[in-house]
Amino acid sequence: MRLMKQLRLLNLDDLFLLRLLLEGGTITATAQKLGLTQPAITQRIRKIERVFERRVLQKSGRGVRLTTEGLAICNAASAAIGLLDGLGPASREAVVNLGTRPEVGLSWVWPALASLRKRYPGLAYHCVFGSGEEILRMLGTGALDAVVTSAPHAVRGFGAIELAQERYVFVAAPRLAKTVRRVEDLERHVLVEHDRSFPFQRYLAAADRARMRYRDVWFAGSTVLMTRAALEGFGVGVVPEYLAAKHLRERRLARILPALRIDSDHFRLVYRQERALGDAVEMLATALKRLRLR
Repeated sequence: MRLMKQLRLLNLDDLFLLRLLLEGGTITATAQKLGLTQPAITQRIRKIERVFERRVLQKSGRGVRLTTEGLAICNAASAAIGLLDGLGPASREAVVNLGTRPEVGLSWVWPALASLRKRYPGLAYHCVFGSGEEILRMLGTGALDAVVTSAPHAVRGFGAIELAQERYVFVAAPRLAKTVRRVEDLERHVLVEHDRSFPFQRYLAAADRARMRYRDVWFAGSTVLMTRAALEGFGVGVVPEYLAAKHLRERRLARILPALRIDSDHFRLVYRQERALGDAVEMLATALKRLRLR
């Protein structure tokens, strides 16, 4: 009982890590399956050991093996995953565990799920919010059945349905935008960016990026916050057009350097190709296309 209570302090990735260890996976193989580095796996195991105050692994020759306590913890994690798999009434036609980013999850995915819930009560769509990297990793480990993503890399062995084109605009508050007539003018301003791993400046041509210099960079960590920061005059940034469109119409945001070419991306529904999902994935894709990106 105590083990099951302590499991509540772990996330789904931790549980799947433990199940892979129980299945005899090595640190290297587990890292590959979870899309993580070996040091990252080691860090997670140390975190788990701190939660349970027990050693999970011990050295065995050149490798490692589960301790007695580690075996018990892994068995409990596997049982917890089994419980999650069995959740929901038996009358469900299909259960889809869906991952997406928070901003499109609230404005676009949720309305589609709410509509499907009313029309098809036999279908269950459970939603998880996370970064593009997080939800794709969870899809790869089996924690999710499908993800709505515009991540630039595909996941092998999974199906994909194109949903909507994602366009971008280079914007600033109108007062600030008036001071940017040439690329060289950017040196006086702050660049509002997403984060170091996925800068939205990548959608600009490489030759244009090479000419750009900024006074500072602010990593907002969210496209919603990037748009909000630009709206409130903190700096300039390349943001999704669907987030900026209303503010551009109301002239609370203005395009800067409109002659620059900005690449677009596509939102896709990437899903596990399993018969058990039935038509639920196709129905979700249809509902999202009907609503359009917003």
